[in-house]
Amino acid sequence: MLAALSRSVFSSVEPNVATYVHRTIAEYLGARWLGKRVAEGLPLSRIQALLGVDCHPSPSLRGLHAWLPIFVPLQATALISRDPVGVLTYGDAAALPPSQKTDLIKALADSAAEN
Repeated sequence: MLAALSRSVFSSVEPNVATYVHRTIAEYLGARWLGKRVAEGLPLSRIQALLGVDCHPSPSLRGLHAWLPIFVPLQATALISRDPVGVLTYGDAAALPPSQKTDLIKALADSAAEN
């Protein structure tokens, strides 16, 4: 743990207290942790209920939601459809497999038609 905290992605706030350097790092790490919990059996619906309303992420948790398709690949299409602009803006669309990139483009087109 000390080796991880000594990396440049964390900074010391005060003795024995560290924080992340950039919010994106925290969102990525949080989504990775949640992805592992889903793989262990935690229902994705419970996570979505905490992230926003009607499975749409709240603005302050949009980045965390945007990383989830990477770490919950079996439900990535559903996650992408909830906030395709967020996935494109705050996540890593390049890391998605080709079929999910296609899903992202379709969801973006649907979003553009709605708005």
